[in-house]
Amino acid sequence: MNCITFDPPVHHADLRITIDFNSFEVRSGNLFGGIKYLSHGIHLISFGFADSEDAARYGYWFEIGPEYEYYCIEFDQQSGLFKLVSVFDRAKFEEKSRKIHPFMVSYPQIEDLDSSWSSFTNYIHKDQIRGILNNNSGYMDSSMTSLEEIKWLRTKLNQQPSNDEPFFNYTVIKFKSSDAIRDDHKMEDFLDKSYYLNNKIIKRDYQGHLNRLFGELQFSFLSVLLFGNYGSSLQWHNLIELICFSSEVDANTIKRIDQCVSLQLKRLSDEHSILLNEDMWKRCFASSFHCNDLPRIKEAIEPFFLEIADKSNDGDDHDDEDDEYKPTVAGGVYYQRV
Repeated sequence: MNCITFDPPVHHADLRITIDFNSFEVRSGNLFGGIKYLSHGIHLISFGFADSEDAARYGYWFEIGPEYEYYCIEFDQQSGLFKLVSVFDRAKFEEKSRKIHPFMVSYPQIEDLDSSWSSFTNYIHKDQIRGILNNNSGYMDSSMTSLEEIKWLRTKLNQQPSNDEPFFNYTVIKFKSSDAIRDDHKMEDFLDKSYYLNNKIIKRDYQGHLNRLFGELQFSFLSVLLFGNYGSSLQWHNLIELICFSSEVDANTIKRIDQCVSLQLKRLSDEHSILLNEDMWKRCFASSFHCNDLPRIKEAIEPFFLEIADKSNDGDDHDDEDDEYKPTVAGGVYYQRV
């Protein structure tokens, strides 16, 4: 039985626990043994205080393989945080889990494939998660931002970077950089991101594996959805824009992007619209190379921006003095159900 146990099974505070898309509350003093019957694949468990929408959240990514795998959530008194621990003494773990089995909740089984967690994580691999989070524990929290944003903020504040500060080690995407625009192809590379996408991002940064781009697209989206993370929203938009404004992308990849991103957009609530870049979406459907090849995305985005396909960009926003790609600080948005 693939499961996570809690040690101790009784906590002193009211908790809101989220496993993937499913949230539930555990009241102080109540016995809670853990979560059982976890499906194979990537999962995310996170914690916050119940009855507090604005409280910071933190959690852990982990993977359940084809063999039985056991995890225990232990409360660390010194840090005041729950920690995810892999269990290697299986005999002892199985004996303990049998005793608390009646006090464990079952992982929900979703029949609708488009709504299932696996449809939102099918490109994400454990090694890529470790690379993005820059740690082996799978830890992340709602205060984290990208490494690029941290560097920019530290420079502005004239502060030295902290080695203990967690961050997202996302693939760096700078549309106006010398990496993206060659000196002898400035106009071509400014209008068409194909060279940047295929020769720099995919070939160099993803070692030729296009699925790693999809994995980062899914990871950044889930960080937005479940943690209200603005830095991840920037990365998610950058990846979509990079594809849309690259002419040399095959039809199958565009079809996959249309499927993947449309599912993501349908998962967003109206409150998430503050994290959507309206200008980027309007440009994608007004002047990108694939504006007529993304019917599912168009249908999914229109509830947020009515008549988006009929609104064109004024042509100068992309060259504004206020660079839209520089790091930005914004408040988080947190939800009980997603």
